[in-house]
Amino acid sequence: MTAIGQPAEYESTASSADAPPVEEVAAIVANRPGFAESPEVVGRGVSQVEMGLVVDRNGYGPSAVTTVTAPLGLIRVGLGNRAELQIGGEGGFARWEPTGHVRGGSDLDVGAKIKLLDQQHSGVNLAVAGIVNMPVGSSQFTSTGYDPGVKLAMARTFGNGVSLTTNLQAAAVTDAAGRFTQHAVSLTMSRALSATISGFAEIYRIGQPARGEAGAVSMAAGLARTVGSHIQLDLFAGRGLTDVACNWFISAGFAVRRMPSGRP
Repeated sequence: MTAIGQPAEYESTASSADAPPVEEVAAIVANRPGFAESPEVVGRGVSQVEMGLVVDRNGYGPSAVTTVTAPLGLIRVGLGNRAELQIGGEGGFARWEPTGHVRGGSDLDVGAKIKLLDQQHSGVNLAVAGIVNMPVGSSQFTSTGYDPGVKLAMARTFGNGVSLTTNLQAAAVTDAAGRFTQHAVSLTMSRALSATISGFAEIYRIGQPARGEAGAVSMAAGLARTVGSHIQLDLFAGRGLTDVACNWFISAGFAVRRMPSGRP
């Protein structure tokens, strides 16, 4: 999510030859907040760390389950102007169930994203990402399999700082009975509210969260704020729209970008 603003215009008596050229630095673009992933890559030599925390609740009364997940870590490293390496995972889980308290760690995802099209030349921004799940998590939370997945991310920016993003995703998921296919689709609308703040709303569906289950549909909305060009802070919340989805969730996080040596 990126906030869009225009620099103030000014006049100067000095000629352009009197001042050193200043490279324009685009605001940070993160894969959070929200469910959808941006089609943008971080750029050659750039590294970016994204983290957060989410609290969700499923069920009502004595049977309700509350889960806290952190740090939702993602490391992105630019391999070129159109490709990046991604390493991430949900991190640690703390879950309060009617039968007691469960804690553990998640699996790790390793993948890469390639930007195929950009809006300037093709009318849309389009990227494809490939991911492999590494089964390194705790017994309660691991899939136990090296599960492959693929994601298509597409976005277009319109006037007044409005943009639409959609993701299509498919993954092979391992459970005790073998492997099954899981699909997901999302639609996100974001809008710049100021030079540093943007808001978003999205709806998404995860098909077969577990084998044989009906699709889980959820909606979310939130805000992101850039601090300078290399830091983003965010806060969002949402709720489930179907019985399989969790009742509600709330999340906060940040992203920090490190530029290559010699670049602002």
